Amino acid sequence: NASLQRPMPPVGRSEHRMRHSTLLYPGRAKQCVADWRDLLDAFRHHDPDSAEQLARDHWNRTRDIRAEIEQDLERQRQQKKLQEGKGR
Repeated sequence: NASLQRPMPPVGRSEHRMRHSTLLYPGRAKQCVADWRDLLDAFRHHDPDSAEQLARDHWNRTRDIRAEIEQDLERQRQQKKLQEGKGR
């Protein structure tokens, strides 16, 4: 299939980075395993509505954690700027 052979768009690469960075968040790895088990159960039971909702919930949690991580990083950058400004 030609469409599958095209390069991955930038959003795909950012999703890949997001997954790796959020897995380091406290408790996230265990939550992901539970999410994936629940999703697999929905597939096994041929329950597309539950599978869709579980996938959406998982993605929303990932998005929220990523936003929190970004906010923390921005606070750290701002603190570093303030520290550097005081040292001059």
